[in-house]
Amino acid sequence: TQSTWESTWGYIMLTLPLKQSEKIDIYGPIKRSVEEGQGPSVASQIDGALRSLQQYRDELLNIATFRSDNVALEKLINSAKGYICIWNNVSQSFTFGKEKGSIDVRFTWYDSYTREKKVTTSPLTERLAMLYNLAIMYSQMGTNYTLSVDDKNKEAANAFLTAAGLFDKIKIESAGLRTPDFGLDFTEQNLTMCSHIMKAQVQKCVYEKVKRTNPDKFKLMAQLTIQGAISYGLAYSVASTPPMSKAADPKSFVAVLQFNEYQFMSLAYSYTAAEYEKVCNDTAEGMGKAVTNIRKAVEFLEILSVMEKSLSPSVLSVYREMVKHCKEKKAYLEDQNNKIYHETPPAKPEEIEGKAFGKIISIDADLIKPFEGQEVFARLVPPAVRMLEEEYKNEVGVLMNNAFQLAHKIDSTQDGFLGKHGLPSCLHAATGEQSLPDDLWAKIKQCKEKGGVAGIASMLGGIGGMSDGNLARIQELGEQLKKEEEEDMALRTKWGPAWSRVPSQNLNPAMKKQVEYHFSRYNMGKDVDAKMKEMFETKKEVMAMLDLEKADITAKIPKSKHAGAALSPAAQALTNLMKNLGDLKKESEGITENMMKTLENDSVTNEMFLVHQKIKDKKTAFDELKGKYLTFQQDLERIAKEREALFPQIDSAMATFKGEKEATAGDAERSAFFKNLDEACNTFGLVHSNIQQSGHFHTQLGTHINKLMTNINDYVMCRTLEKTDIEAQLNAQNLGIIGNKNPYMRPPVPPGYKEVEASAYYNPETAPRPYGGPPPYSGPSPYGGGYGVPPPYGGAPGPRYSAPPPRAPSGYQPSPYMGQYPGPPTYPPHQSQNKPVSYTHLTLPTSDLVQISVVAVSLKKK
Repeated sequence: TQSTWESTWGYIMLTLPLKQSEKIDIYGPIKRSVEEGQGPSVASQIDGALRSLQQYRDELLNIATFRSDNVALEKLINSAKGYICIWNNVSQSFTFGKEKGSIDVRFTWYDSYTREKKVTTSPLTERLAMLYNLAIMYSQMGTNYTLSVDDKNKEAANAFLTAAGLFDKIKIESAGLRTPDFGLDFTEQNLTMCSHIMKAQVQKCVYEKVKRTNPDKFKLMAQLTIQGAISYGLAYSVASTPPMSKAADPKSFVAVLQFNEYQFMSLAYSYTAAEYEKVCNDTAEGMGKAVTNIRKAVEFLEILSVMEKSLSPSVLSVYREMVKHCKEKKAYLEDQNNKIYHETPPAKPEEIEGKAFGKIISIDADLIKPFEGQEVFARLVPPAVRMLEEEYKNEVGVLMNNAFQLAHKIDSTQDGFLGKHGLPSCLHAATGEQSLPDDLWAKIKQCKEKGGVAGIASMLGGIGGMSDGNLARIQELGEQLKKEEEEDMALRTKWGPAWSRVPSQNLNPAMKKQVEYHFSRYNMGKDVDAKMKEMFETKKEVMAMLDLEKADITAKIPKSKHAGAALSPAAQALTNLMKNLGDLKKESEGITENMMKTLENDSVTNEMFLVHQKIKDKKTAFDELKGKYLTFQQDLERIAKEREALFPQIDSAMATFKGEKEATAGDAERSAFFKNLDEACNTFGLVHSNIQQSGHFHTQLGTHINKLMTNINDYVMCRTLEKTDIEAQLNAQNLGIIGNKNPYMRPPVPPGYKEVEASAYYNPETAPRPYGGPPPYSGPSPYGGGYGVPPPYGGAPGPRYSAPPPRAPSGYQPSPYMGQYPGPPTYPPHQSQNKPVSYTHLTLPTSDLVQISVVAVSLKKK
C-alpha cells in the first residue's frame, strides 16, 4: 500500500538567516535632544518609553543564541513587538541624520546574505530590519516543531503564515523607496522568495497532519503537495536568478529549494497514482492512469540526480531512499496492469489542482499597542512634517470640493428635472391602490435608520455644543495673547530701557491673525448652521410623518377616486426607471459618506516623514495617497452620467403616462399628500447630509484650534520663563548682587530667523482658500445649486448654503485682544453668494503655524 513506502520519504525544512546588528545608544541622544528642545519636563514624560526601547533592542541582539528554543524565541518576539510599537512613534517625532537639528544615531546592520555592513541614520531601515528579524523568528519557531512526533502542526503553520504576512508587509512598505541602506534583504526578490518559502512550509504542516490522521485521503494529499511544489518552484525561480543567485549558497539554499520542489512534485503524482489504484480496486478501472502518474513521480526524482553533488550527505541518503521506493512502486503498478487490467497508460497525466491552506496572519494590531508616554511623542512631530501633512490635505480638499460639487450638481439637476414632471408624487397618486409605494417606503426607512426627526434635533444640539466650545477656546486664546502683551507693556513701562527684550506686539501678530482667521471660520459655520436649523424648523411638522410606522402612514393616504385600478404598463415602466434613478442616487450618497470617513481616518504622518527625509519623492507619495480619492471622484462621475442617461428615458415614459396623469389630476389631496411626503424625505436627507458635514467642519476647526493652542501655550510659557529670568537679573543688579549694569540681552535666535511685520506672515488677499481651492468665483453659479433646499419641482429655489459676502459678522465688535488694530480684521474673500459652502473644507495658513513654532522654539533654546 501507499504507506509502506511513502513514510520513509524525507523533507528538508528551511531556515532563513537573521540580520545581525551591533549595540548602539538610542536612549542618550534622543533624551538629550528632547531636554534641549522641549525641556526636562517633557523629557521625563518619555524617559520610561526610551529606556524600554533601549532594553528591547539590547535583548534582540541575542536572537541567534536562542534560535532553537521556542520559549526564548517567544519572549524575544514580544520584545521585538514592543520595540516596534515605540519606534513607530519615535521615528514619527524626530528626524535622524547628520544635519543640524537632527539626532545623530548610527544604526548598524549586516546583510543576512552577503554579511556586508550597512551603517545608516534612516529610522525606516531600522524599522524594516526589526520587522525582518521578527519574521525570521516566527519562521524559526515553525521549523523548531517536530511535525511527525508532536501534534504541533497548527502552531507551526500559524508561525509560517505570520512570517509570510510580515515579509509581504515589508515588501509593501519598502516598495519604491530610495535608499542605499537596504542591501539584498529588502529587495523585492528576496522578500518574495521568503514569502513563498513560508507558504510552502505551511503546506508541509497541513500535509503532515492529514498524512497522520487520514492516511487514505490520497487526493487531498496530492493537492497539498502540488501546491507546496508550486510555492517552492516560485521561490527557486527567484533564488536562482540575480541578484539572489550571486549571494545564496547553492549547496545549502538554492539546491534545497529545487530539491523540495521536485520532491513535492513527485509526492503529488505518487499520491494521484495511489488514488487511481484505490479506484481501480473498487471499479476495476484506472490502473493505466495510476501507471502514468507513478512514472511522472519517478521522472521528477530522476531529474534530481544531476544535483547529487550539491546535496549534503544526509539529504543525499534521503534522496536515494526515495528513488528506491518510488521505483519499486512503479514496478508493482506496471506489473499489475500488464497481468490483470491491460489498460493503455495515457501519454501524460492530468493536471493536479493545488489546494492552498491557511490565510496570511497579520499582527499589525500588536505593532500599534499603546504605551506610557505615547501621547507626548505625537506632540513632537517636526513642523516641516506637519506642513507637508497640511499641504497634502489641501490637495485632497481640492478633490473633495470637485467631488461634492459634482454630486450636488447632479442632485440639483435631478430634483429640478423630476419637479418639472411632478415626479414622483404624480406617479404615486396615479395608482388606485391604498398602499405606500415601495420606493417611497424605502426612502422613509433610510430616514428612520438615520435617527428620524428626533435624531436630527439631537444632532443639531450636538453641533451647537461643538460650535460653542470652539468659540470659547478662540476667546481664551485671544485673552491669553492680550494678557501676555499687557504684562510685557507694563514691565516695559516699569523698567524702561533696561527691559530690552523683543516686544510682544512684534512677536504675536501671526498668532493674532490665526485667532481672527479661526473666528471668521467659526462665524461662517455659524451662519450656515442657522440656515440649516431654519430649514429643519420650517419642514419639521411635515417631517414628523417620517417617524410613523408604515401602517400608520398608509392609513393617512387620502382615498383615490380610482380605487382598485391597477398600475398601467406605462406607470410600471416609469416606476422601474424611478427605482433605478433612486438606486444610483443612494450609491452616490454612499460614496460621498465614504470619502468623508476616509479623510477622517487618513493618517499620513509616516509617509510625510519619508518625504521629509527624501526617502520618497513628494509627488509620488502624494499621488499614491490621493489615489483612493480619485477613485471616489471617478465613481461619482460614472454615476452622474448614468443618472443623466435615464432622463431621456423618463421623458419618453412620461409622454405615454401623460394621459393617465391628467386623468388623476382630480385627486389633488392625494397628490399633495405624496408630494409633501416625498419632499419631507428629500429635506431630511439634505439636512442630515449637511449636519454630517457640519460636524466634520467643527471637528476639523477644533483640531486646528488645538494646534494653535499648543503653539500659543508654548509661546506664553517661554515668554513667562524669559520674563522671570530678566526680572531676576534686573532685581539682582538693583540690589548690587551682580555688578553688570548692562541691559538684558536677548538670547540668539535660530539661523535665518528675522522679525518682520505681521503682513509678511498673513496676507488676506493670498490666504489659502478651503483646502487650497481656487479663488472665489465671482460670476454666475455654473449649476445654480448649493447645499440648500432643491427647487420644489421646478419652482423657485430654496435657501442656499452660501458664504456671506466679505463683511464683519452682524453685531461684531473688535476683540479686546486686537491691540492697536483700528477695527475688525479684513478676512480673506470667501465664495460668492451663488457658490455652495462645504463644511468639510477648512484649511489654515500653514506658514503661520510653522512661523509660530519657530518663534516658540527660538525662545525655548535660549
